[in-house]
Amino acid sequence: ASADTYAGYIEDNMVIGAWTVTPGVRFDRHSQFGSNWSPSLALSWTPVPDLTIRSGVAKAFKAPNLYQSNPNYLYSTRGNGCPVGLGLNQCRILGNPDLKAETSVNKEIGIAYAPKGWNLSATYFHNDYKDKIITSNVWLGSAVFNGTTVNIFQWDNAPKAVVEGVEGNILIPVAKGVSFNTNVTYMIQNKNKTTGEKLSVIPEYT
Repeated sequence: ASADTYAGYIEDNMVIGAWTVTPGVRFDRHSQFGSNWSPSLALSWTPVPDLTIRSGVAKAFKAPNLYQSNPNYLYSTRGNGCPVGLGLNQCRILGNPDLKAETSVNKEIGIAYAPKGWNLSATYFHNDYKDKIITSNVWLGSAVFNGTTVNIFQWDNAPKAVVEGVEGNILIPVAKGVSFNTNVTYMIQNKNKTTGEKLSVIPEYT
């Protein structure tokens, strides 16, 4: 399997007093999935030193990986990727040549406070997807690999999906050249809007 991809991106930071306006646009060209333009616009406001309020909206484009679109490739991991009810059997995911590229509109708003080497931030995000690439829960059959029976599923597109959550980050200076940095993400909602099921590989807490 092979594919050619090209992309170009341009943006400009325009500072107007305490405001920074950042328009941008990205162009993607994929030999299998065509061309796509993805505009973006970000705003940030610094009302007082060390405090920044920011927001943004951007369109995104993601083509399937080679193994996702290859009908001769079976993808497997050692994780718990099987739907409930299949016991301890392994599951593998077959490539789908009819997959579509996914697009999304991503919105966020956040606040950051960074005094004297510290950095505290919190961000709310809401992403709406069209043709989100997911693993279908439709069982296609089974096969025997090295004496083990595995269940076969296939990559698919969810016509509409949503991912919404909040993220927080803290960076604390401990000593000269040493700092402690950690973050947490909580998913408010994460689902295939067609079926109401949760999307795979997106944990509730990170």
